[in-house]
Amino acid sequence: MEQPIKAFEIKDGKGNYVKLEIIEIFGFPDQTSFRGGYDIKCNLTIKSGLYLADTNYYLSSTGALYNFYNDLNKVYKKLNGAAKYEVYLSENDLAFTVLFEQGEVKVTGKYQDNPTEKNVLEFEFYSDQSFFYEVLQDLKTVINLFGDNKGKN
Repeated sequence: MEQPIKAFEIKDGKGNYVKLEIIEIFGFPDQTSFRGGYDIKCNLTIKSGLYLADTNYYLSSTGALYNFYNDLNKVYKKLNGAAKYEVYLSENDLAFTVLFEQGEVKVTGKYQDNPTEKNVLEFEFYSDQSFFYEVLQDLKTVINLFGDNKGKN
């Protein structure tokens, strides 16, 4: 399996984005994570206005991506509602919400690389539903590769 695997890139067309790429999968296909799916190490880049967070050591799980896909797919179909991505790890923390309101989309969240330090990037940008078809396709690819919260059957 060739890495990196693009998990998603949420963008606004003005240069702001949240991008997650899987660079390592732990335990696949035999050992699943208590977080759901498989533990993964990722490249994470967040660009919002003048601010940039960029790390090649963001930890998450394919189960979190599966849950995010399901939430995002529901609100995308209705063009109304909120989808959340969140996985708390003691090593780092990323949480954000994608809020759809009749075609307009607001992305708000925060990233903290080291929870023992008070150094947090809070971000917000606006997008529209036209950018989310690709996001859903990328997440669907991840689900096809790694399965749901129980892993690949």
